[in-house]
Amino acid sequence: MIVYADILFIVNLYVTYLLLRLTQLLAHEPLRRGRLVLSSLCGGAYALVIYLPLPWWALAISRIAVAAVLIVAAFPVKTRRQFLRLYATFFSMNFVFAGLMFALWYFLRPRAMQWYGSVVYFDLHVPLLVGLTAACYFLLLLTQKLVALRRPPDALFSLTITLRSNRVTCSALLDTGNTLIEPFSAYPVIVAETAVCAPLLDGQSDLLLRYVPCSVVGAKTLLRAFRPESVRIRGVKTDMTTDAVYIALTDTPLRNGAFQALLQPALLQTESTKGR
Repeated sequence: MIVYADILFIVNLYVTYLLLRLTQLLAHEPLRRGRLVLSSLCGGAYALVIYLPLPWWALAISRIAVAAVLIVAAFPVKTRRQFLRLYATFFSMNFVFAGLMFALWYFLRPRAMQWYGSVVYFDLHVPLLVGLTAACYFLLLLTQKLVALRRPPDALFSLTITLRSNRVTCSALLDTGNTLIEPFSAYPVIVAETAVCAPLLDGQSDLLLRYVPCSVVGAKTLLRAFRPESVRIRGVKTDMTTDAVYIALTDTPLRNGAFQALLQPALLQTESTKGR
């Protein structure tokens, strides 16, 4: 088969784009379209490495290095921990995709497909190419959903937040990475979507009396926060109410509607607490 450089570039640009999007969905990291396109272009350009007479060990090293470049190009990486999490997630998605491509090649042996290490080539018309890459995207997305279903049931909770006789209820995930504390009271902080708490704060913006420093997405910032009258936390083995807590607001959707808040683990250390 004759391998055309332009088709090779386009195919692997699509693949890189979809893998980065899945990485973003799994890692819950912000991703700007411009940086995503730039990183995808780098991934497409890397596919041209098949024209170089490199030994296997050089290819292996280049894959490791290029994956790091793609992550840094796509995401606003601020900490080493954030980078390692994104890097591991991206490689996991690559392994899943590689398994799908190998299975396709091994069982069907399509004439229009060539497989070279981590680089895949399809000698296809553009509409069919777009359809196939989209199908791979949805298969990988399904994998993500299945992994999410395996989350322990006691990691999800129901929150009922009360303020001035108004009440909202939402789902919350117990997030071991949430160590936020309101600096003056040292109360633990629950991070919740702004849209969820909007009914409590409608016309009462003066209630946002605190700004909580955080690095939830790898960058230091300040989140507006308020102290509710009470928060009831209910789970598989938990049913407690506390007023020693702050609710920090984020405009970023947390998980496609699966939950709307991130619970601070310190809140579950006592069955009931009363504020100062």
